[in-house]
Amino acid sequence: MRGSSGPLLQLSLEGKIKEKRGQGRPRRNWMEDVKECSGSTSYGDTKLKAKNKEEWRDMLFFRSLSCVVVVVVVVVVVVVVVVVVVVVVPVVVVVVVVVVEIL
Repeated sequence: MRGSSGPLLQLSLEGKIKEKRGQGRPRRNWMEDVKECSGSTSYGDTKLKAKNKEEWRDMLFFRSLSCVVVVVVVVVVVVVVVVVVVVVVPVVVVVVVVVVEIL
């Protein structure tokens, strides 16, 4: 390595980094995830929602159900795209070839 590979490679091999990295995003904790999932804005609100077990289960069920709906929609879109590519495109190609031969 005579400097022909550039200073970045040499820096990575020697490991001498003078600059500090950015702090990045803060870590998430479990309570933040629970508040987000329940739609609560505070810990007390989350506790109140959790006390009613039926309401809490229903809320969790409908949140997970919405995820399932999103997955189903994505699968349907993928299937439609595959059908269009496999069926419609060859038919259009055949029609174009026939029209070109007629002309």
